[in-house]
Amino acid sequence: MSITKILGIALIFSFILSSCNFSKTNVTIKGNVQGDTWIRYTIPVENKSFINKEIQYDEQGNFELSLFVSRPTFITFYNTAKPYILCVQPNNKYEISFNKLENNSELIAGINKEGHKKYQKHFTKHAGIDRVKYWKESKAEKLEETIRIKKENEIKEFQVLLDSNKIDKEFFDFIENDLNYYYAAICISVSARQFEFQLLNNKGIIDTSSIAFHRLIDKQYKLYPVCDMQSYSSRWWLYYANNYISIKNYKLFNDAVQGKDISLESLHNYQLLYQFKNHKIAIEIAEKYIDNKYFESYFAHYLEEAIFQKLYEEELVYLFSDFKEKYPKSSYSKHMVPGVNEIIKYHVAIKDSNPEIHILKNYEKINSLEECIKLFQGENLYIDIWASWCGPCKVEFKHKQELNKLLNEKGFKLLYISTDKDINNDKWIEMINGLELGGQHVRTNELFHKNLYNMHEVYSIPRYMIVNKNGEIIYKNAAKPSEIKKLEKQLEEI
Repeated sequence: MSITKILGIALIFSFILSSCNFSKTNVTIKGNVQGDTWIRYTIPVENKSFINKEIQYDEQGNFELSLFVSRPTFITFYNTAKPYILCVQPNNKYEISFNKLENNSELIAGINKEGHKKYQKHFTKHAGIDRVKYWKESKAEKLEETIRIKKENEIKEFQVLLDSNKIDKEFFDFIENDLNYYYAAICISVSARQFEFQLLNNKGIIDTSSIAFHRLIDKQYKLYPVCDMQSYSSRWWLYYANNYISIKNYKLFNDAVQGKDISLESLHNYQLLYQFKNHKIAIEIAEKYIDNKYFESYFAHYLEEAIFQKLYEEELVYLFSDFKEKYPKSSYSKHMVPGVNEIIKYHVAIKDSNPEIHILKNYEKINSLEECIKLFQGENLYIDIWASWCGPCKVEFKHKQELNKLLNEKGFKLLYISTDKDINNDKWIEMINGLELGGQHVRTNELFHKNLYNMHEVYSIPRYMIVNKNGEIIYKNAAKPSEIKKLEKQLEEI
């Protein structure tokens, strides 16, 4: 089936869904946003956070969300100093304040305020990041004991709040379950890494230390199963399930445990599940290990995560079609349609030429930002430093129409500087066309990249700069396209 035919099907599907009534709600979240910024939140589907959606707030920064959950569910809000995580319970109202200027977010009205404050303090990072703290533990028994003590101490903090009636029992049970799976995920991930590391060091010979890590993994999965409601209710379910699938599908791991000979070649050529470039194969493998009861949710979350990466992989369109065929009445589908349509339009766009897109000749020879700016002497510039692999960069591109209008009105040229490496050159050019990024384009070479890092402190992207007609950088960290009002004021100062 052609991509254009699927485009028609997806758009029709989107129209049908938009005509349906999804008005059932039992949770209200009111809020206020201070500072010119965007806020996104995760929509609960089947009582689990799913795809994230941008909040539309009025001129005073006020908004109101109406949701439905039948049991406690995590809702995550993004683009504050760090994500704000709200545990919503059925038939309740909440009020949240987001203050970008003070990098602060807090629950100002609603049940379990003290519990939310405690959870926000400890658990806004990802288990996949926090596991690094335990990588030095080379003994399985020590790792298990360290994690057990850490977990018990943190659960005690919530127990104190429960005993003093500052949180309710439902909230406590929900958070305790989440902490159980949070630390189980860390324990399993670190154990798998240590098992592999020790196997490599021992040149394929499995020893008692390696076996101890394998037994610890097995123990954790028995204590905290992957496919049950407790696991599914935690924030870490997808990460936990992915680790489980990877370990189960990890031939090297299983061969070693069974006492089979491990060759040096196999040690250096193993493949984990998520190294597969083919998403369809990954889903087929996952289906072997995830119970049917939870597989629809797993399939949907896998798709959503892949779409969210904004790599615009055409394969995901066909995989979404497979998902709809397998689950024609799925409540997940309507939330994925916009992202799928974006991929389809992207692939249609790359086949058309765009006269507004200009890649500078001999850009490979530009070795610094100063050299680049000199090519535009006498013109005001708004510079967008990005890369094809950068998700937050691509989120900002959706504001390109408002940005282009503002820059034209104020007499500024738009210069995109990509930090993609040579290996991503084709993807860079494809994305420029697919995302219809009208403007001037260059891609940094190694010297240019070092210049941005060492001389201009570009340690992370996206990054934006404003340059005047004299080639002077007036703002080294200018407002983003999503901060259009703030950006307008900055441009007017030039």
